[in-house]
Amino acid sequence: MNIAEINEEIRIEDFLASEGYSSEKIKKGGKDLWYKSPFRNENAPSFKVNTERNVWFDYGAGAGGSVIDLCKQIKNMSAKEAVYFFNKEYKGTVSTLEQRKKYSKTSEVYKDEGGEILKEIKPIKNDNLLKYLKSRNIDIEIANKYLTEIHYLFEGKNYYALGFKCDNAGYELRNSINKRNINGKNITTINNNSNTVKVFEGFFDFLSYATEHKKEYQNYDYLVLNTSGFVDSMYNDLTEKKVNQMYLNLLKYGRIDTYFDNDETGKKITKFFQEIFKGSNDFSVLYNRYNDYNEFATKGRFEKLFTPDESSVVPKFVENKQISENQEQNEVKKVQQKR
Repeated sequence: MNIAEINEEIRIEDFLASEGYSSEKIKKGGKDLWYKSPFRNENAPSFKVNTERNVWFDYGAGAGGSVIDLCKQIKNMSAKEAVYFFNKEYKGTVSTLEQRKKYSKTSEVYKDEGGEILKEIKPIKNDNLLKYLKSRNIDIEIANKYLTEIHYLFEGKNYYALGFKCDNAGYELRNSINKRNINGKNITTINNNSNTVKVFEGFFDFLSYATEHKKEYQNYDYLVLNTSGFVDSMYNDLTEKKVNQMYLNLLKYGRIDTYFDNDETGKKITKFFQEIFKGSNDFSVLYNRYNDYNEFATKGRFEKLFTPDESSVVPKFVENKQISENQEQNEVKKVQQKR
């Protein structure tokens, strides 16, 4: 089995059972199974498995994903090792074709932890959403490249929002009066085969940056956190000498530019990046009078303080690293030794 086949044929609840974990609560007629997290000791279950979509979400860590993702974290394996494990060593249940048909979702309809039902995903046409983009000074061509118009049902009422795709099946949803996530939070990575990655907390900051640097923004890779909690998880994993995939992915870059908010949380995770990565550059100094990059580009432009020029920050570079599977634990130990 390859990764796609494993994620389809191995039920997460079956994998957890083979590892000795059993659910504490069953909700929504068996569609949601709640466990005490396999990643830490806790008194109340905060780890959910959605059996319809065969995905998991850990509310304590703010992360989720597929059965391969879960196996990698529980057993400290690489993706290659996890594939080998499921093909050669896994002793749990493998679902039949009939079982997979039972669990398969139809079209684009599913429920998330808040009860929303996704109805439709399409290009942005709604006038209110277009006006909202204009109010945030987002170029419509940039918006259409990275956003969609999403319609969903919540508690019997129809809603619509702009949707920004996460690396899993989730979407960050935004409109002028509401923001939420549907189908599970995760980071969003945008790969342009660059040796430099620019990291943003929220997707409007990324879209604003792309708007203001439209001619050259595709010269860089991007990572949008969608929540600062993923940086906290990375930092905690390294403190506990655990392998963290986001950390390993970032290590391959020779230069890391951060554009975090100028609030307490943003300053904290900026400090984490500077402590962990030698090639980390704090670009929030460009907009230190404003909370974030989007406010800088909107309110700052109105106040005639905005400029896209970044030449006042002289970036640091480090040697580009190619991380092999055998080097993963060594890289974590190096960070530990610096503390």
